[in-house]
Amino acid sequence: MPQEFDPYHKWLGIAPKDQPPHHYRLLGIDAFEEDRDVIDSAANRVMSYLKELATGDDAAHSQKLLNEVAQARLCLLNREKKAAYDKELKPKLSPKKLPPRKKPEAASAKALPPAGPLPMSPPKAVTPAQTIPVAVRVKKTQAKEVKTKPKWPVPLVAGGAAVLLGAVLLVVVLLTLLSDSPPSSSGQGADSAIADGPNGNSGRNSGNATQRLEKEYAGIKAKMLTSMDSNEAAQLACQILQEYNPDDTEARDVYGRWLCLEKGDWPDGLEQLSKGGDENLRNAATQDLAGAADATQRLGLGDAWHRLAASDERLSGFLDRANYWYDLALQTEGNTGNDSDAVERAGRVLEMNPDHPEANSVVGKQLCLTEGDWKRGVEQLAKGSDDALREAASLELAGVQDAGQQARLGDAWYDIAKSDAEQSDFLHRAVYWYGLALNDADADEAARVASRILEFDTEDPTANLVYGKHLCLSDENWQRGLSLLANGSDAGLRGAAIQDLADPSTTPERVRAGDSWYQLASSDTSLAGLLSRAQYWYELALPDLADAERERVLRLLAPHLATAEKEHLVALLEPRLDQEQIAAVRELLRIEQTLPGMVLSSTWKPLTNDDELTDCYTLGPNPNAMRQAVRLWLSDPKAAQKKGISFEWKPAHAYQADSKQRRSGQKGYTFAGPVLGGHFMLYKFQIRQDVDQQVEVNASTYAAAGTRNVLAMVIDGIALGKNRQTVPLRRGEHVVLVDLAHSGSSNPDHSWMRITLEGKEPLSQMAVP
Repeated sequence: MPQEFDPYHKWLGIAPKDQPPHHYRLLGIDAFEEDRDVIDSAANRVMSYLKELATGDDAAHSQKLLNEVAQARLCLLNREKKAAYDKELKPKLSPKKLPPRKKPEAASAKALPPAGPLPMSPPKAVTPAQTIPVAVRVKKTQAKEVKTKPKWPVPLVAGGAAVLLGAVLLVVVLLTLLSDSPPSSSGQGADSAIADGPNGNSGRNSGNATQRLEKEYAGIKAKMLTSMDSNEAAQLACQILQEYNPDDTEARDVYGRWLCLEKGDWPDGLEQLSKGGDENLRNAATQDLAGAADATQRLGLGDAWHRLAASDERLSGFLDRANYWYDLALQTEGNTGNDSDAVERAGRVLEMNPDHPEANSVVGKQLCLTEGDWKRGVEQLAKGSDDALREAASLELAGVQDAGQQARLGDAWYDIAKSDAEQSDFLHRAVYWYGLALNDADADEAARVASRILEFDTEDPTANLVYGKHLCLSDENWQRGLSLLANGSDAGLRGAAIQDLADPSTTPERVRAGDSWYQLASSDTSLAGLLSRAQYWYELALPDLADAERERVLRLLAPHLATAEKEHLVALLEPRLDQEQIAAVRELLRIEQTLPGMVLSSTWKPLTNDDELTDCYTLGPNPNAMRQAVRLWLSDPKAAQKKGISFEWKPAHAYQADSKQRRSGQKGYTFAGPVLGGHFMLYKFQIRQDVDQQVEVNASTYAAAGTRNVLAMVIDGIALGKNRQTVPLRRGEHVVLVDLAHSGSSNPDHSWMRITLEGKEPLSQMAVP
């Protein structure tokens, strides 16, 4: 049968005879310890050790002991609870009285060994706070702990009474010695220096005991030196230092290495190594404990630990200690890549450890920012300690395939430069990658990249060109965009922008400005948006142009203008031209004649009954599609035509009803017409001069049979909502679209639509086409 697992004995070295242990024994400290720091440290140490064992099948045992340790800690750190506990414990730990002396039998007297000096155990060199729990030998007799182990010279007395008295005294001495003697590593009676006596007492053969102790010591030490498991070797080393020889230098080396490399307890570990047998370890530990006052000494310590780490695979963990001292050596003011002393120290570190992160950062910055060697510098930064620099450098080393990656790499360096003033020079690298991205990136990305370049270099020609075009063509921010184009790399755009920024004031200058923009817009489809700037200057010049020049300009503009824009040009020329000239302008611009009050009807089949209403007025099952189609047709007829959207104007008996009609004491205009089976009503009207006021548009319906509700109004392609709305209307042509919903009429042709336009001031200049 396998022996049941005993966690007290295996983990904490508490023999079965001492179980259950009292609180002090559980924590591994002296009974009745008064120092609260000692109690707290011991509890934390034991709990940390037990937590490491809380895995697999041992988890339940570990948790049980953790609970007991926690209870012991709470009890002993509470003064009242500790006092009560100590009072209860003291009687239990009092020395037991020896049993009444009995007359020994003759066989017992013969078994007594000759008297002589007994071997002493070496004093303990390692306190419980410095050790790990180890298994100890079980003793069969418990006695009071004794701090010192006196030698007891016992003379051998012949005769029955003297022999009896000597035997009793020897038993007392042995009991005293055994209470403080070091346990053997095996715990087996056959290998022990202790032999049980006939009455449960013990006797010791001094010569055999010494030989056995030496044999045990040698065996444990040999096992320690050949052990492949560092934890086992440390346990054996700890046992040697506690039980056999506190000055064993090889055991100190093993135990010191374990404390440093396995437990991270460098103070205690270095203390052990400073008294060990390995000269290199001893010198490094001694110097480490003494500290290093300047960078040179820190570098020396780093080198010492690095050489040790490189000398033996088992010591490779000392590389962390080397890096610790290297880091301290590099932590000086001005480590930005420009400090020559810091760079020199970093170079020294890299000679010993090419992978040291902080040293790679220092040298990498120096190579990039001071020497301009970005190839080598980026390689160093990719191994450095700065996360952002390491990420950017690694991304660069991975290779860049397209403009998108170039832009992202530029962003990485840009963010680094902006995050820290000391690293602002990394903007140079950002600009380098941004510059490459400009050539192939899409328009929006190129504009973003160009704007970032201009933060660093306002004179960059390519960035000025790219961002200037974006501002003019996409954002319609001509004022700022022109100033950038004037510094751009495109000669044609630069010349036109300079001419524009001069603010031409004469008619010929304005025509030349318009011609410049028109030629550029016609030369490249990507610059078609420049037509709006050409139109701006042409409009300023048109009223004062001679007939031939006016005709030339109008012919240039006509193919590119919507109907509303053409009507606007006509309105500009009407004050200067007679009716015949205006008719010629209309013909030149190809403006179709319209009748008053037109009703919009679609090219789809007319409505015949209510069941076909959806098919009649929608482009599919969703009425919103029809609304969107109409709005597109109003705002951009060419785009609507490309999408196959076709509407036409037809007369619908609409008329201007009482142009002098007043409502609320204000003059207004009312247009009315029948709803001819459609879903939308569309009217045109024109304001012949600027009106500095808000105009109220009111839509309503009336019907002979059934009603139609107004769902929404659209003025010049802008949705306004239902019924009465107040909007700013200026000179020129305007279109009012009313979206209707029919209900309850068997004959929708009998429904009528009425729109009233009314202003705060009389709209005397309003006309109906």
